[in-house]
Amino acid sequence: MAISHSAMIKSVLKKSLQFLLVAFVVTLFMRTIGSAFLSTFLKDNLVQLQVALLALNVTTIALVLTRIRELIEMAAQRGLKSGATFFAKSVKEIKLSLAEQLSLVAVAILALSINQGTAWPAQDWIALACNTVTLAAFIYTLDVTWDLGKALIGIISASIE
Repeated sequence: MAISHSAMIKSVLKKSLQFLLVAFVVTLFMRTIGSAFLSTFLKDNLVQLQVALLALNVTTIALVLTRIRELIEMAAQRGLKSGATFFAKSVKEIKLSLAEQLSLVAVAILALSINQGTAWPAQDWIALACNTVTLAAFIYTLDVTWDLGKALIGIISASIE
């Protein structure tokens, strides 16, 4: 069963809101205890981590797509016509995860840039909002990597019966 475009958008928005809420709570907690560790860590490392995970995921996806092709060919040799459709959902999810990862890199760059901007007076709420968005982008990046890992394990372990 194919996932509709609107269902994918709804899922992305739901996750985004959940991660923003979690990030907001964590950011407030960090402010309460007077720790800048997380915001400094993300400022210094987030984009590099996201790009590294994206590069690893693209490489892994290339290998997995080879496995999908093998499974489709195995299904065709056995006379099963549904080999290509069997993995259609997984391929669609992989494409979505790549789009999400690229979008998250852009969001992180934008939030970090706004937070470091000097064109406006320093406002506490701007830093809070930018740190929240930056942390949410990090959490979402980890979630995409987790989801992709689960999907790839399912594909690799799949066999055509």
